[in-house]
Amino acid sequence: MIKNIVNIYKRDIKTMLGSRAVFLTILGMCVLPCLYTLINVEAIWDPYSSVKTSDILIAVVNNDKGTRFQGKNLNLGNNVVDNLRKNHSIGWRFVNSGEADRGLLDGKYYAVIEIPEDFSLNITSIAGDSPRKAQVFYKANTKRSPMAIKITDNAASSLVDSIKYNFIYSVNKTIFSYLNIIGRKAEKNKYNIITLKDSIIFLGDNMDFITAVLGGINDSSNNLLMLLVQLKPVVSALYNTSTIDENNTANADFIRSIQSSFNNSIEDIQMELNNAEANAYRLEALAGNSSNIDFAADKIDYRISALNSEVDSVMNFLKAVNNFNYNTKIARMLDSLKDIKNSLDNLKQQLNNKNGSVVNSVSDVRRKLTDLSREYLDEVKGPLNSTADDLVNSLNDSADILNAAKDISSHGVKSLDILIDGSRLLADSSEKLENNMNEFKGVILDISSRLKLVSNNDIVKIITVFQNNPGLMGNFISNPFNIVEENIYRVPNFGSAFAPTYMTLSIWIGCTMLVAVLKTTAVRFKGTGYITLREEYLGKMLLFVSLSAVQSLIVVFTTKFILHVYTRDFFLMIMIGLISSFTFSTIVYTLVSIFGNLGKAAAVVFVVAQIAGSGATYPVQLVPLAFRIIQPLFPFTYSVSGFREAVGGPLVSTVIIDVSVLFIMASASILAGLFLKRPLYKMTGRLHDKFVESGFGE
Repeated sequence: MIKNIVNIYKRDIKTMLGSRAVFLTILGMCVLPCLYTLINVEAIWDPYSSVKTSDILIAVVNNDKGTRFQGKNLNLGNNVVDNLRKNHSIGWRFVNSGEADRGLLDGKYYAVIEIPEDFSLNITSIAGDSPRKAQVFYKANTKRSPMAIKITDNAASSLVDSIKYNFIYSVNKTIFSYLNIIGRKAEKNKYNIITLKDSIIFLGDNMDFITAVLGGINDSSNNLLMLLVQLKPVVSALYNTSTIDENNTANADFIRSIQSSFNNSIEDIQMELNNAEANAYRLEALAGNSSNIDFAADKIDYRISALNSEVDSVMNFLKAVNNFNYNTKIARMLDSLKDIKNSLDNLKQQLNNKNGSVVNSVSDVRRKLTDLSREYLDEVKGPLNSTADDLVNSLNDSADILNAAKDISSHGVKSLDILIDGSRLLADSSEKLENNMNEFKGVILDISSRLKLVSNNDIVKIITVFQNNPGLMGNFISNPFNIVEENIYRVPNFGSAFAPTYMTLSIWIGCTMLVAVLKTTAVRFKGTGYITLREEYLGKMLLFVSLSAVQSLIVVFTTKFILHVYTRDFFLMIMIGLISSFTFSTIVYTLVSIFGNLGKAAAVVFVVAQIAGSGATYPVQLVPLAFRIIQPLFPFTYSVSGFREAVGGPLVSTVIIDVSVLFIMASASILAGLFLKRPLYKMTGRLHDKFVESGFGE
């Protein structure tokens, strides 16, 4: 069996090398597949470079009429056009609306970007009461090229982003120019700001107490207002000068009268005491005659009553004087008078009882009155004169006060008016403030709670931000972060990244070319015995596998050294190429060997399905669900993956899986050929013979 297999393979090699026509044909079939990779990869080597995209024409129409902003003429449309003239990544063409529309229709331009008349007006409306979004119109000819449309879409998006960046930069630069001034002022008043924050927090924490105090101020102000209103007529009356003058005159007469009366009273006291002493002597004389005591009882009683009256008169005067100006000597004299009065009462009682001790009691009263008269002259009369002088001085002071009241009363009326107005204002203000505090209580409490979360360091940081360079802050806000690219398994260009797909396709196409030109059946030749179908299958397979390996090596080497595709592991690329060619050739050969022309058609259909569903062009997550399900069954999946590992850098686990699955698929196809070729041969062979006999095909 092996001998026949080897003989078939040798016979094919000799035929190929011995015939110039065959050799050139085989050579052409070995070289042609690499052209698929060379041409396509070169075409898409770097399609997004500015050199390439600058040939994509986009018409730009600027209809912006501009506007007045902050006292200056502003035309943002012209600014956009100026920036685009400096941008050579796209073929910008600046035309009018008519030419742009005609060029878009006839395919001259891939897209049109139109800036409307109110572009500047709408953008600057952000500084007004009713801001409006500006619009930029983008029109594309979607039938020309889907890839070109993607490029023009990106260009339009980049243009919009550029407009946004420039506008945000300008606005924020202006804002921070003003904030810079505010920041410098805030720095000077930093501690006042912190104090204000603490005050608001205190206000929130003590809101109920403060509103209660304001309510109390309101009530007190209203009460004071009522008092001042009532006091005003009194002060106004005090301002009446004629009344004060008349009162002053009357007061002077009254003072003189008081002084005279008081002096007379002092002398009258002396007389009363002298009279009392005289009556006491008379009473003593009447009582001394004990034989006539009954006869003289009425006269004695009369004298006692007279003494009582005189003592009461003296006591009443001295009490009044002592209440006005207390004096210990006068108080002692009052005590003596009370003692005399008690003695007189006892004397009267004894007289009524006809007691024999009346004479002694009368003598005792007389002695006390004599001592009291002497005490009055020596000790009491002087203080009474001093009291009289004090009383006169007090009355004179009262007159002076009334005269002073005349001077200040005119100012008092005006002052009262001011106090009344001030009290009314204070009452109104405190009431309004209390109402406002109650109205905004929730807001104040909310602000207070939020400020508690803000530390003094936060305030200092904010003030520092306000003092930053306006240009720097404008740039930071318009572009707050930069993207730092870090590519894992970095591939430097699009062509190198896409080369694995085209290399895989080239190898499969090479296998398809071989089965399309070469026969899968062995020709009987001299020296060979009977050849079985399995021997024929394996013998011819060796030729197809060998030629596919040559095709694969040519594809790999031309891709590396002609296209200079970036490769991290060239040896791995060679091995993946050989393994892929072995797998693809066995699959394609088996299909054609078993099914003939139908197998050729199946090989073509299979490659189309694999391009769409293996993830070779687009991520498998983007393809329909059916393709995602069968994607692991496609040999393309593992061949493309293996080439990508060689280009970008190998991950050992991925390489092992790719190689293993490819060998498994090759083994499965060989087994299918060995076990299915004979059972299906009669049917497929007869079908092939009939098709050839028809003359319609081979």
